[in-house]
Amino acid sequence: MKNTQNKALFDKAIKIAKDGKDITDAIPVLMQLREASKEANDPLVTKVLRLASQHIENNSSFDVADHFEEEPLPDDMSNLEYFLQLVADSDNKFNREELAQFRDILTQLAQ
Repeated sequence: MKNTQNKALFDKAIKIAKDGKDITDAIPVLMQLREASKEANDPLVTKVLRLASQHIENNSSFDVADHFEEEPLPDDMSNLEYFLQLVADSDNKFNREELAQFRDILTQLAQ
């Protein structure tokens, strides 16, 4: 999802994630990124962005680190910041694997 148009959206979402005041402000930005991923024909990113938006809407947070069995998410950034970094570089095969883990965890949490 690398392009200059999406960079502004990522920057806005990361600012919201770092601010931490009202994470639900990230939902419209995530949905705009989702539309961009639909246009790019990337079903994994499209789905994981939808699931992330729904999770934030339902829980007013994006605290999912406890649900990862392997390596914990980095301590120096929020879960949402880390997630956004993965989405921003979703062409990387290792990032895609982690995005698939996010998809599976968010799907499980939605049930």
